[in-house]
Amino acid sequence: MSSRSSSASSSGFRDNRTRLNDWCQSRRPQVHPVYSDNLSGGRGGSGFEATVSIGGQAKGSGHGNTKKDAHENAAASAIAFMRIQH
Repeated sequence: MSSRSSSASSSGFRDNRTRLNDWCQSRRPQVHPVYSDNLSGGRGGSGFEATVSIGGQAKGSGHGNTKKDAHENAAASAIAFMRIQH
C-alpha cells in the first residue's frame, strides 16, 4: 500500500475514486468503475474530460487540468448521481 493511501485511510479521508471503488466492491466485487478520458479544448488542450461507467452504464463525467483531476471529478459526479452516502 502506498504511503498516500495508508495516510489517507488512517486520517479517515477517502478521495471520490476510492469511495466509488469501495462502494462497487461492497455490492458486486466483480464490477469495477471504468474511466474513459479525452483531451478537451482542441489541439491546445485545456484539460481532460472523463466519464465513469459502472456495469457498462455511464454514471458520471468530469473535467480537470489532469487526468487524475478529471477522474476524481467524474467519480464525484457518479457518487452524486447514484446518491452514495459516506
